[in-house]
Amino acid sequence: MTKQKTFSTRSKRARIAAFLSLLPLTACGNFSGQNAKTLVEDSSQSIGCSSFESDFYDSLYKITENGNLPTEQQVQQAFAGKNLSPQLADELTALYRLLAIDGLRKLGQENAEPSEQIATLAAMEIGDQTSPEKEELQSQIQAQLAKIKQMTAQSACMKAPAADPEVSAPKAGTLFAQWKASQPRVVYGALKTLNTAYQSCDASQVPALDKSTRDAVGISVVGRHPDGIGNKRLITNASDLMKSHPYLKNYRKPASSCYDITKNMPIYDYGGRPSTSTGTLNFWKNSGSGTEALGTDCSGYVGMSIATSGLRVKKGTTMKAATVSGITSSMFTDPQKNGLTCFDTIALTATAGMKPGDLIAKRGHIVIVESVGRDPFGIADIKTVSECKLSNMSVSRFDFTILQDSPEKGGIGIQRSKAADYLPNEAVMPDGLLEAAVTACKAKFGVSGTAKNSKITISRHSGSSDCTNATEIKMDNEACVASCPSI
Repeated sequence: MTKQKTFSTRSKRARIAAFLSLLPLTACGNFSGQNAKTLVEDSSQSIGCSSFESDFYDSLYKITENGNLPTEQQVQQAFAGKNLSPQLADELTALYRLLAIDGLRKLGQENAEPSEQIATLAAMEIGDQTSPEKEELQSQIQAQLAKIKQMTAQSACMKAPAADPEVSAPKAGTLFAQWKASQPRVVYGALKTLNTAYQSCDASQVPALDKSTRDAVGISVVGRHPDGIGNKRLITNASDLMKSHPYLKNYRKPASSCYDITKNMPIYDYGGRPSTSTGTLNFWKNSGSGTEALGTDCSGYVGMSIATSGLRVKKGTTMKAATVSGITSSMFTDPQKNGLTCFDTIALTATAGMKPGDLIAKRGHIVIVESVGRDPFGIADIKTVSECKLSNMSVSRFDFTILQDSPEKGGIGIQRSKAADYLPNEAVMPDGLLEAAVTACKAKFGVSGTAKNSKITISRHSGSSDCTNATEIKMDNEACVASCPSI
């Protein structure tokens, strides 16, 4: 009886494949059919391998970038041509349907641009559960992957082991080398990204922006982002912007090979992301759901800072350029739940507090702590635990600087800022940090707590061996500033 059922299933699949092969195909149909073959060829090589999940997503990124995602039937047909059991082929097709059809539709991305679809898929790969829909989808994804893993547990991995990537240390005597030796890895990546974004050796030496820093002019709000939250911005007067931009008004091009940033300056671009189509992080190709302006937003900057520093966001999972597009600020409000298992909420104790390299996140914004003073939360003068209350806390006493990408200072984007001067212009984050200050104050008297409340979360990278990459993901035009001399 079992043999008859298997024969019947195979016959049915053969009839479906034969029928589909006779259907007339348009140019788009041919293209999506080829994408189906690419997906199946790439992913089937990893069956039985520990890298299967990562490789399946990589295949999805590749064909999504090409456009014209294949139909379920085209993928089913492509798997029918492989030497796989019908049951396994069905489950692999079901995984494709769950991710690239049902998942995108459930999250409203079925008709989105390829870059937005890749960002949505990357968030799925990381483990995003920041909404009930995403939580339900993540549960279904993990169940389907577990089913496939169980079915292939006895399969031999046929994929050749990947060669160890070359690890190239920054050139001695350069800023990159200086930062890597002296800064936490996230800060190293953030400063490297800052200088690369502005194609400048000097950008990182500009003093942290404060309330005395005048707003740049030449950037205009030109509409509302489709999500109804952020604004769209464009450069409307490049000459005025160049003269008033705190990082570019005294611009000196480090080398003739640098991108001519004076003709197309990056700005704060809500929904913008670096292009990842070539496996690098490319500021200089418009990508994401922002405007046609070059630039990224807060999550894009933080993701780049992590990736280009050689760190991972998820334990045991190789960091890829595409991963950056899936990172959002909301995911860092509960990093462990949302797949960012290399980060965790920091503890506030009598001997431990906020440090450089920590991330402060709320739903809608995220910043990197660059440096902290001796009293980052301004609580040194509080003498008793009973005084540790909100009414005794003040943002004006905060003593730390941040690296961020924000619409502050006229919408310039990537910048270093003094927290005490920036935060009064922010919503929600200062209130959350004041609550964290209360927790830090109580910790000073032995009542420990965590830097997480209903408004913000402060998290830190573990730095463990399963949370580091063997190499740092490259940024396009990084070479322009890689030889900037150390200070």
